[in-house]
Amino acid sequence: MTNEKPAARVQWVDITQMLVGAMALAFPVATAEEIWNLGTELSTGRLLALQIGAMTIIGFYVFHAFDDPEKGTDWKSFFLRTWSIYFVTFFACALLLWVVNRFPFDDLGVALGRTVVVAFPAAFAATIFSSR
Repeated sequence: MTNEKPAARVQWVDITQMLVGAMALAFPVATAEEIWNLGTELSTGRLLALQIGAMTIIGFYVFHAFDDPEKGTDWKSFFLRTWSIYFVTFFACALLLWVVNRFPFDDLGVALGRTVVVAFPAAFAATIFSSR
């Protein structure tokens, strides 16, 4: 029996689970006018704080859900899964906002602000859905 760590990777099944989880929470959030206004009104610093907060919470969950004390922490897998959860969620939320006509390409600051606000709760659902 070897004590090798599996290669760091995110499989298609993981991505689809992330998408389903993100959309489960993103759709009701993305269709609320209050969220559109909040994404428009928040400063860049506060939007960055939302992103950092989401990444930190996702990181804690991923660390505790996938850490194997017998094999040690696979940091490459940890960072890959944490970043992929947020990236897939962010992309899915941007796509959803575009579908409901709330992603203005002529004002990317507003579009990205709205995406950050919608992605904040959606990333947590994506994290839970993607943990097998």
